[in-house]
Parts: sequence; structure tokens; C-alpha cells
Amino acid sequence: MPKASSLKPRAVKTLNIWGGISYHGTTEFVMFTNTLNQDGYRIIVNQYLSPFLRNYPGGCRLIQDNAPPHTAQASVALLNQNNIRW
Repeated sequence: MPKASSLKPRAVKTLNIWGGISYHGTTEFVMFTNTLNQDGYRIIVNQYLSPFLRNYPGGCRLIQDNAPPHTAQASVALLNQNNIRW
């Protein structure tokens, strides 16, 4: 069998999509091509998540992974400040 040739990594453009879903509907979906950092995550929380959750006072819980933007101290403080349960 021939050996597999070694391929050089190629620059790949990525498309990231953030969105929230619930039994009652969805948030607006956010599309971005850059890497999400804590500043970008806080923008998403302020502009997209918080307005959505205002429609469900006390009735939603945010489920997220432990990605660094989600667990950054400033992000956690913002979630707590907005009484977002996670």
C-alpha cells in the first residue's frame, strides 16, 4: 500500500453561529467569522441573550460549555449581574 502523503495545513475560513432556543422560540442567530473572545461574548449576552430572557422571567436557564469566553470573570459577572441562571 502506498503511504499517505503529508498535507500542509490550509487556511480555512470558519463561520460560527451563536443562538439560543427554548420551548417558546429562539433568539436571533448571530453569525461571525472571527474567534469569540470574552468581549464578543459579552456583546452577545447584552444584545441578544438578555432581551430574549426578559420574555421569560425566571423561566429559562442558560446551558453552555466551559469555553474560556463563557467562564471569564467578566462574563460570569455579567451573567450574575443580569440574574441569568446558568
